Amino acid sequence: MQPEATAMPPPADNTTPDREPAENPDWLFLKETIATLSSTRRYQLETMLTRMLKDHRTMWGETCCGLLTAPAGSYNHHTETGGLLRHLREMTQFHHLLRTTSALKYKWDPNFMTEDRIITGICIHDLHKAHAYFLAEKGEDGHYVYSPYAKLWMTENQKTQALIATHGLDLDMWERNALEHSEGGWAENPPKGTTVLAKYLYLLDELSGNVLDRMSRGVLLMGDRGRPLTYPVEPTAV
Repeated sequence: MQPEATAMPPPADNTTPDREPAENPDWLFLKETIATLSSTRRYQLETMLTRMLKDHRTMWGETCCGLLTAPAGSYNHHTETGGLLRHLREMTQFHHLLRTTSALKYKWDPNFMTEDRIITGICIHDLHKAHAYFLAEKGEDGHYVYSPYAKLWMTENQKTQALIATHGLDLDMWERNALEHSEGGWAENPPKGTTVLAKYLYLLDELSGNVLDRMSRGVLLMGDRGRPLTYPVEPTAV
């Protein structure tokens, strides 16, 4: 039996657009995590993200979502208001869980897979989505829509590199490599044949976006845009 294809309903909003940063649990969680990093990285990362929290007007006069309100996607995953922050929080929580499992505990390379690199990689892998990317006003179907200029002037990773340079975040060569390769199918450079850091960030991205979020919505497989393939029957334990 083929799974039934249904139109995707508008996402339920778990946060309000005018919620202040001090009241947003996902932002507070990220801030607490960032506070555990080295002093220089902590200051640079928190300063950059704080500056990007609010909605903003672009050079074309449109109002776009900031980090507090941006979804992680228009149709694919974490499409609600504040979905991007929730996605980053889930990636961080999966990292904390994996980092402390017995399978990885004694195989972890603390000199390369540092908390600075991993938490920074999580926070910046979708950074372009919090600046001049999604219009603050939703479309007629209740979903966020892309700014018509979102991809006109540069690619996603180029935009992230520009934002990082503008806000003074210093990345090392491995962090830059991970940024270019860690976004999976959408990256210009997929994470094949690259560093463990990039592959690990891609794993966290997939666990949050294409496993946890889809299960929470009962989505078995994404078909054409706006037409998720739902479970044909209630999933049962094997």
